[in-house]
Amino acid sequence: VMFNGASGIHVEENVASSTTKMKISNTYVYDNGSYGIDFIVGGQSSDETSIEVVNVKSNRNSDNGMSFTGIGDVTLKVGVKDSETSNNAESGISIEFGEQSALDLELDGIISRYNGDTGI
Repeated sequence: VMFNGASGIHVEENVASSTTKMKISNTYVYDNGSYGIDFIVGGQSSDETSIEVVNVKSNRNSDNGMSFTGIGDVTLKVGVKDSETSNNAESGISIEFGEQSALDLELDGIISRYNGDTGI
């Protein structure tokens, strides 16, 4: 997934009481105009909202390599395993969630280097 004007992979969910489960694996995300992977969950969700990223390289993007955002009363479950986020203009992995949001985070086997801001 390369050379896009905006994000390489963009998922946005803002429907109340919905369930979103997504898995991205064995993928190369490179040199996109914004985020490599941009996952945004909002609204009021009582069901599980999760993303699993396995064996993904998200490098040299114009913003974050991987960005996960929870807005409102949501539970955001994020798992990133055996992946790399390097040489991005901002952070390698960025995770943001609001006051009413909950986060369940698992990182394992991450390489995050030479980013313009934080690694994670």
